[in-house]
Amino acid sequence: MKFRRLWKTLLDHGSTKSKPSVERSVDVSHEHQWSSEELHSLFHNCADVKMDSYEFGDAESSQSVLLIYCEGLADIQQINEYVFPRLESMLNHPKPGMGLDKKLELTPIDQTGDIITSVFSGQLLIYFSKLNAVYGLDIASPPHRSPSESNTEISIKGPK
Repeated sequence: MKFRRLWKTLLDHGSTKSKPSVERSVDVSHEHQWSSEELHSLFHNCADVKMDSYEFGDAESSQSVLLIYCEGLADIQQINEYVFPRLESMLNHPKPGMGLDKKLELTPIDQTGDIITSVFSGQLLIYFSKLNAVYGLDIASPPHRSPSESNTEISIKGPK
């Protein structure tokens, strides 16, 4: 999902003034409306899955965002250097259109199986509480292992 579309959706849902539903031009219809509690219950027994909650914006138009990622599979440096600045520029600016040159390539995720698969594939899931929607961002950094024969074990095959 492009940044501009998500920005417009968040502005429509995050406004403190009541607007008629006709003015909402972006329809964010999902098969499932997620809640923070549902997402926590999906991963409550997984020690590797981290869920960090953040508030963006001022007191009038605060946006709550939940970041979900698997600690050993996601690149945490990308979260700090790439995701946070773009989320802040998107959610902290009171004027529409500010920071539109910075975008996140987000894909909506609707199904429970897709959420679990995405987290364990190294993706960062971003849950926007005002939208009750989950989006995925690929920041995978799987461990690179090269299995080799142990040098400390006694060789029973003979000389190499």
